[in-house]
Amino acid sequence: MRSVGAAPGVQVVRLQVDIDLATQDEVAACLASLVRSRGYERVVVDVTDLFVSAHGMQVLAEAVEAAAARGRTWAVAGLNPAIARHVTRWFPGLPLLHDREDAVLAVGGRGSGTPPVDGHDARRRRGAPHDGHRQSGPGG
Repeated sequence: MRSVGAAPGVQVVRLQVDIDLATQDEVAACLASLVRSRGYERVVVDVTDLFVSAHGMQVLAEAVEAAAARGRTWAVAGLNPAIARHVTRWFPGLPLLHDREDAVLAVGGRGSGTPPVDGHDARRRRGAPHDGHRQSGPGG
């Protein structure tokens, strides 16, 4: 796990291991430690290019829920869009965003000057489809 500042007051935690049955306890312990740590009030957990099993989704959902219980705002970025559509059925309150920039904005970062979005994909506000895919063709 690697933590990098993305915007003032927002930490991006880049997981570097797939989250599955074999790694779920280790990842859960690391995320729980961050939930309890100072400086991790607004966090984006970046899982770009990682395999995240159903066990892994449960770990992420529990970390986000534990952070919320402490008044913190966390989101998950980089989950495969095809998987994310199904995951939102199982974890409807889990803030899943396609890319890191949108997730930073969602947790309150001011990275690109766009106002934060309350747990929703910023592309939706810009008129793009909300299915997690980028538009193609002219203007997309």
